[in-house]
Amino acid sequence: MTKLGKTEKFQDGGKPSKTVKPSEIITVGDKEYNVEIADTEEARVDGLSRVKKLASDEGMLFVHDEVTSGYYTMKDTSIDLDIIFIDKDGTVIKVVTAAAHSQDPIECDNYLYVLEVNANSGIEEGDELNFEDNSFTEEEE
Repeated sequence: MTKLGKTEKFQDGGKPSKTVKPSEIITVGDKEYNVEIADTEEARVDGLSRVKKLASDEGMLFVHDEVTSGYYTMKDTSIDLDIIFIDKDGTVIKVVTAAAHSQDPIECDNYLYVLEVNANSGIEEGDELNFEDNSFTEEEE
């Protein structure tokens, strides 16, 4: 895994850059990622903003409290990303490659998770999300 650089000033707003702090291993399709979990409103809003570099096997998994509809933007994000919307069953329902600093909304309906990884990941609609330790899966009744 690639080590990320030292903290430095972010060009927009003077906030320091940051690195991803992976805490969970997931697979999507045939790809494995070490992801940081964003499961609070504050963490979801901050997301990958100010991250200057992302290793090929790193990303961020946004975990929502319930199935939701909405949008993501790349306003304060310095690297091109794939934004992957995943439903409550763990199925990829939408993949969008987004340009750094774009303020265009990337919208989707009926997702529970959003995965952000480097652009051109090869993840496709229909791929399945799996957690190494099932810590985020819900029991269906």
